[in-house]
Amino acid sequence: MKPEQNPFEPFLRFRVFLQWLGRFELNPIVMKELRQAVRSWAVVGVMLLFLVVLFFTVLGMTINANVSYDSSRAVGREVMQVILTILTFTSLVFIPTYVGVRIANERQPNNTDLLYVTTLSPARIIRGKLLSGSYVAFLFFSVCSPFMFFSTLLRGVDLPTICVVIITVFVLVVVGIQLAIFLACLPVTRGFKALLAIGALFFAFGGVSGVTFHMTRTFRSGLGSTLMTSDFWLGVLFTGSILVMVLGLFHLLSISMISAPTSNRAKPVRVYVTIITAFSALLMGGYYWALNADEMVVGWTGIMTALWVMAFFCSVCERDRHSLRIRRTIPQTFVLRRISFLFYSGAAGGVLWSGLGVAATIFAGHQMLEWIPELSGFASVSRLPSEFWPTSITLVLYAIAYCFYGLSIQRWFFPHKSTMLAGLFAVLLPVIWCIVPTIILAFLNDFSWEFLKRQQLGNPLNLFNGGDAFLYNHLTCSWIMAVIGGLINLPWFIRSWRDFKPLDPAPPDPKES
Repeated sequence: MKPEQNPFEPFLRFRVFLQWLGRFELNPIVMKELRQAVRSWAVVGVMLLFLVVLFFTVLGMTINANVSYDSSRAVGREVMQVILTILTFTSLVFIPTYVGVRIANERQPNNTDLLYVTTLSPARIIRGKLLSGSYVAFLFFSVCSPFMFFSTLLRGVDLPTICVVIITVFVLVVVGIQLAIFLACLPVTRGFKALLAIGALFFAFGGVSGVTFHMTRTFRSGLGSTLMTSDFWLGVLFTGSILVMVLGLFHLLSISMISAPTSNRAKPVRVYVTIITAFSALLMGGYYWALNADEMVVGWTGIMTALWVMAFFCSVCERDRHSLRIRRTIPQTFVLRRISFLFYSGAAGGVLWSGLGVAATIFAGHQMLEWIPELSGFASVSRLPSEFWPTSITLVLYAIAYCFYGLSIQRWFFPHKSTMLAGLFAVLLPVIWCIVPTIILAFLNDFSWEFLKRQQLGNPLNLFNGGDAFLYNHLTCSWIMAVIGGLINLPWFIRSWRDFKPLDPAPPDPKES
């Protein structure tokens, strides 16, 4: 006989499900930020103004279309273009600015806000800021969506195109919010943040123009007939992967900048950069294989090389010694300990990690351009100039050499000062080498453009003035400078390599034995 089933069994299971769901509580930062946004006249006022502008814009364009009726006129497309421009400008300029200003105010030393006294993890704080900003952006898009869908009743635009455009612009706004959070979390003064904000606003204006231009082309061509094609979804996969990788990178960088200095805050960033480099290399290689687009591989090589050089610059600004908090987590096994040396916080490990990364990136880009045409069977016509790879390698070696010299100056002359001085000297040294000889020759009345064009080796800006022979002189000079810088810092690196070991276990208590 079957046991009698309890009639309240479904309700009990639902209660267990609710208890399990209760463990995932809403982020308190989201609640705090949304409550502040509701009380803020900035958000409410801009949203009401946004709604009024949209209403009268659509009303005026509709009345004008009815008065001057033209059967060949695509009124819906015109309305959609204007609405998209207003939405893109408002969401890409106002919302990231609002989120960034709030975080920048909380990051001030004299402001004992929740960011400093809370027990929440840095990851949860940044995630809450991003989610709250995304929700405010969602409110703006919700206000604008009825006007967008109203344009389908007019001529010139279809419903799938509108949906794709809304999703695309929203994703771009979320990335813009994360970039604003990153800029607000930078450990710099308020004045320098203001300068960065001004530059970001100019970049946002350019982004509005670019997005509007591309979306206008999308409206003219339409997407309804291409939604079921492989080319459309390949483009979506390619663009979406890039946006997700950028979003994740700046998200982890923001988390690391508000983490405690004694924590292992570089590890997530280094692991993530390594993963996205490998994944993007496979993505670009597949794109080149399928479409014979070697310019994508060249662009990937340039962007990822610049990212690794920036990582090298940031590595020389890290702490020279590991804190007790980090040493407690160092693996005991020799192999794992040496692998962890690359990814744990610390200047020496960061220098080795970023140096290997930039070398692997250049090698992978070069080999993809050489191997993929042979394996795929299509004819490869190289559109790269002959000096592309020597120029790229020379610029990278100059950057590494000056970072080495800045690190040496900081350790020799300012050992008790902030390690950020190493990065400052790495920037000042090439600037001084570019300016000082020119000033001296000007005072000696021996200044000539020939000196700037032909004889000032070690100046990265002087690299593009000569011919091939002069380029290879620069390449040789950059190799020599990088090797000398590496040899100067070799004793420090060996000492850091040996000191990277876990804490010794505590001796047994004689009373317990």
